Amino acid sequence: MTHASEDGPSDASRFLSAIVETSDDAIVRKSTEGIIQSWNAAAERMFGFAAEEAIGQHITLIVPPDRRAEEDAILARLTAGDRVDHLETERVRRDGQRVTVELTISPIKDEAGRVVAVSKIARDITDRKRAEAALRESEERFRMLADNISQFAWMADSAGWIFWYNQRWFDYTGTTLEQVQGWGWTAVHHPDHVERVVSRIRHSWATGEAWEDSFPLRGRDGTYRWFLSRAMPIRDATGAIVRWFGTNTDITEHVRLEEVLRALSAELVEANRRKDEFLAALSHELRNPLGALRTSFELIKTGQYDPAVAERAFATMGRQVTQMVRLLDDLLDVSRINRNRLELRVDAIDLARVVADAVDACRPACDRARVTFTVEMPEAPIPARGDAARLQQVICNLLNNAAKYTSEGGHVRLSVWPEGGEAVLRVEDTGIGIPKEMLATIFDIFTQGESRSDVYQDGLGIGLALVKRLVQLHGGIVTAESEGSGRGSAFVVRLPILAAVPVPPSPLASSSEPMASTPAPSRRVLIVDDDADNVEALAMLLQSMGHQTETAGDGATALEKAAQFVPELILLDIGLPVIDGYDICRRYRAEPWGRDVLIAALTGWGQEEDRRRSREAGFDYHFVKPIDPVKLAALLAAGRRASAPANR
Repeated sequence: MTHASEDGPSDASRFLSAIVETSDDAIVRKSTEGIIQSWNAAAERMFGFAAEEAIGQHITLIVPPDRRAEEDAILARLTAGDRVDHLETERVRRDGQRVTVELTISPIKDEAGRVVAVSKIARDITDRKRAEAALRESEERFRMLADNISQFAWMADSAGWIFWYNQRWFDYTGTTLEQVQGWGWTAVHHPDHVERVVSRIRHSWATGEAWEDSFPLRGRDGTYRWFLSRAMPIRDATGAIVRWFGTNTDITEHVRLEEVLRALSAELVEANRRKDEFLAALSHELRNPLGALRTSFELIKTGQYDPAVAERAFATMGRQVTQMVRLLDDLLDVSRINRNRLELRVDAIDLARVVADAVDACRPACDRARVTFTVEMPEAPIPARGDAARLQQVICNLLNNAAKYTSEGGHVRLSVWPEGGEAVLRVEDTGIGIPKEMLATIFDIFTQGESRSDVYQDGLGIGLALVKRLVQLHGGIVTAESEGSGRGSAFVVRLPILAAVPVPPSPLASSSEPMASTPAPSRRVLIVDDDADNVEALAMLLQSMGHQTETAGDGATALEKAAQFVPELILLDIGLPVIDGYDICRRYRAEPWGRDVLIAALTGWGQEEDRRRSREAGFDYHFVKPIDPVKLAALLAAGRRASAPANR
């Protein structure tokens, strides 16, 4: 370069020399053969060789042995007139340490254009490379952390353009960065939620507010899972947003649990509502018979009535007591169902006879409801094994229900027939029907349909739940059918039947049979119960039937009275104070007079475990209070103990 100045070339030379000497970069000139010709102060600091030590030496003075081929290639390029820019390599210091440098090497040409020397500028980039290595290491740690956390992670620029996702995102969605960068992520959002999500996140991009939302994302397998997503703005020193950092956390199980809890909460609310309705119905159902009983009692107590009135009062009291016993039995059965302790007493039975007995017991209910009642069943026996009393309970519940929900003048029909290896029992009516939405819950406990408007007899909503459980315990199924409100309904029970088996007669008459017209011979009966009213009432009943009675209110008195009275029948409560009924029975059996006497438990304890214990203690029968008068009469007729106790 030529400058027009009064100082002349010498000043320009000094100017250039000053630049070279004050430069922070090492500036070296070498010949085309690689001999060092100039060596500035920065080169001395960088490589540790003084100028007088370096000048005249070959450039390999500072080239590591493993880089010699690189130097030869550089000289070849320069000799050809090429320039080498920003070559990153290593050189060696006088103390043997390596230094990372960036080289810019230019050929020096004469006026003829021949390369006569080489100029090399070396910049120490060791600190920069260390910083870059540290940055790479930091980025690698971040990437490793980001790719292995349980959440999806992503970053967006200040405008919301997403430019990075962690590996978890790609593994789950099966997408690539090219597909989902920017706003491409909307493609994996559920279409029912994406509009809402986009609206909310645009608001955060515009306002700088932190973003949070929950929505489903589609996986590579096409299924959706729920995620809780958050994004926070990253700001610089001035408070300006430079980028956004976001995460997506899988909350599918949490959402499912919330759904389960909501469903359970709804079920609890519904159960509580039905419980309240049940308690109200129970109160009503108990107060009705109690009211009738009290009124009839007050009427009789006055003594001012004719025999016809008295007969009607006694009939009313009998019906209401029977109703209260039925309610109590239903409640006890519900308790057994809830504790999974409802058990059967299985015997060989004739299912046709069971149906006939149930029809006889339930026909009065149909008559009172003023509905037509027809029965279609085969004349031949239907042999099976089952609990006759429980199956009769099933049939009576269905028939009573049919009468209850059928208006006056309607029709109730019971059909029974064998079909393959099953007995099919169908109870249908022309009543108010069952709404379609109730068919799925009609067998749930405390579920009640709409009653007839002309007769109040709501019941407790227990009957059909008992029917279902009892049928299931017999290995059968029960289903409900209806075409809707006002279209009538039908209940179909299917029970397995067996090949012909002998059907033994019942050892005691059932409550559906009339009392024997011939009274039993006079018996000596000992009644043991700590309930004085119950003892007195039972004693009066037995005395009115011509029997002799003795009573005891505790175990010690019972043992004394029995030894003196020598009864033929003992009605013994189990839950006595001090000495319970089991122990008293065992002591009776140990006495010579106690080996042949009939001993019947008459107790409030009626679980199968109670029956087993009474049987093991030596009881012949086990009756739950209040005892059926017909069964009591049959018991008195039996007189002496059979060879094998029945313990019914």
